[in-house]
Amino acid sequence: MKKEEEKEFEERTSAAKKIRKSADWTEFTMGYTRSYHNINDYGMREGAEKEEFVDMSQPRPCYFNKTNFDRNQSTGTVYQLN
Repeated sequence: MKKEEEKEFEERTSAAKKIRKSADWTEFTMGYTRSYHNINDYGMREGAEKEEFVDMSQPRPCYFNKTNFDRNQSTGTVYQLN
């Protein structure tokens, strides 16, 4: 049992090291493209899928969503992250 666990651990470690060596991490420095849908009041997707480029060199707004229990009104606060 121990040898099987050690072998599995070595395989996972090896895979993680390969990813670490090959990754250039540009999504953290340059930016990335994200896909999303609009969400209605019931939490369901609406419309077609949209794409946007997120530029990591610019400050991004942080949206904290608050929904009332009766789902009639949704309010939120936008904070600027630096």
